Amino acid sequence: MLPLPIRLAFGMDALLVALHLANALPIPPLASPTLLFDLGVEGNLPTWWASTQLWTAAALLGFGAWRRGGHPASYATAALIGAFSLDEVARLHERLGAATRSELLPVTGLWPVLLAPAALLVLGVSGWLARSTWRRDPAGALWLGGGILGLLVSAAGIEMIVNFLSLGGDAHFAQVLVEEAGELISGTLILAGTYRFAVPPASVGAAVGTRSDG
Repeated sequence: MLPLPIRLAFGMDALLVALHLANALPIPPLASPTLLFDLGVEGNLPTWWASTQLWTAAALLGFGAWRRGGHPASYATAALIGAFSLDEVARLHERLGAATRSELLPVTGLWPVLLAPAALLVLGVSGWLARSTWRRDPAGALWLGGGILGLLVSAAGIEMIVNFLSLGGDAHFAQVLVEEAGELISGTLILAGTYRFAVPPASVGAAVGTRSDG
């Protein structure tokens, strides 16, 4: 069973998606939708929650690496997750995209081409170097790696497709829902993996010990 904090995090994801859907219903008292719950805009409750999840995950991974005396590569993964958190509130990839738009990539610009491969490279190299830890906790590795991949697919992959498709109305609404809900759920998967690293179950803790990647 998932730890209580992770179950609560998944519950928060579900609540935010439900509020987004309810926000779109043209019925009282929701006839005047508020941007506070809109998954398609920045600087609101879903953005703050996504950033908080990722910042917490980065802190947990860094703490776990410090407590176990783990391989320095673990800190690189933590820094990558911290960068994801910063991006949520600072809109770094949107700024890069706006500065590099072209006829070929009129919506996203070059950010998916530049940043997504760089993130995958950091994840792959750091995961390989710290493999002795993750091999002893395959579930944690699956949560963390799957969450980062899911985040990149939701953010970069779906937005890349939008460069070549003209979506409007219900199709655009569905695209935003799938993309943003995918990012929220992926953030919780990342949080689940790093939580196991910082607060391992008894069986994992006994197998890994206090030092893992010396």
